[in-house]
Amino acid sequence: MKLFNNEKFANVLVLLFVVVVVNTSSIMCMALSNDCLQKTESLDPMAASESEQYFPANPERYNSDPSYMRSHYKNLSFVALLPSHEQQNKNDCIMPKVLPVLELAIKHIQNLGFVHGSRIDVTLISRDTNCSSIHGPIGFFEIYMKFSELNAVFGLPCEYVLAPISRYAGVWQIPVLTSGGNAADFSNKATSYPTLTRLKGAQANNLGNAVRAIIANFNWTRTALIYQNEHTKIKGNSVCFFCIVVVHDKLNEHKASVYQQAFDTDQWKKSDIIRMLVTVSKHTRKSLRLLLCLAARFKRKTKTRREGSLFKNSKRWKTKIQEVT
Repeated sequence: MKLFNNEKFANVLVLLFVVVVVNTSSIMCMALSNDCLQKTESLDPMAASESEQYFPANPERYNSDPSYMRSHYKNLSFVALLPSHEQQNKNDCIMPKVLPVLELAIKHIQNLGFVHGSRIDVTLISRDTNCSSIHGPIGFFEIYMKFSELNAVFGLPCEYVLAPISRYAGVWQIPVLTSGGNAADFSNKATSYPTLTRLKGAQANNLGNAVRAIIANFNWTRTALIYQNEHTKIKGNSVCFFCIVVVHDKLNEHKASVYQQAFDTDQWKKSDIIRMLVTVSKHTRKSLRLLLCLAARFKRKTKTRREGSLFKNSKRWKTKIQEVT
């Protein structure tokens, strides 16, 4: 009876071993074989938004001699990674606005031709990132696996998508050109972002230097920074947050007294505004210098709201604050 049990146990072990080997082989196939990768459908919901466009070189602008073509032909692959619609707390650099610009630029360059009559065809791959730090990098990885070479990445206006993708692109030596990257950390090209180019430059850094120069010129010693920043647990910090942080750091370098206050536009009521400004006035005493940052989406929204008219009369604000204090 004991022997029977041992044999039965041994058979179970053999069966388990076979199952493990089969599963391991399948996993290795999926990880290492391009054929397996092509047959496996992406589970990323943004994969359906991916598209490819092919821009052949202008036949009138390159040397069509076969022997010349062998050494002067190249197919460049560009990637456009952007959200398809304007995100809350984010900027308006979206696919419907940026992709047509890239298409026109590529066609214009193809019509001009290249040096020495070289033939260069261009493939443009676009994909929606949804401003997601999860779906954005996944989309970049899937595109990277499909193409033998990627020559440049465009877009990435959302900081939380730009950061991981530009780090990986730096390892793979892929240039990244973005209109985003307001956070100060993106200036660290030596170790984290070697191939990143911010088309607007260090915009927030320049803003910080400008504010610091103005405050120093008038010898102001106390400053309040108020900025829009809501839904941070879901969508991360806003563009205003990243700009204000740089301004705050620049002012701190000169030991200026700085007070920061974020506000939620979903709770934007007259009483909340008064309470916020009263708090700010207490921290800055009588020498109040106020810098306000609002998203463009909310600026348009305030034009149709009664609270928006409150900003038109600064004397009324001053009276309200004095009444409370």
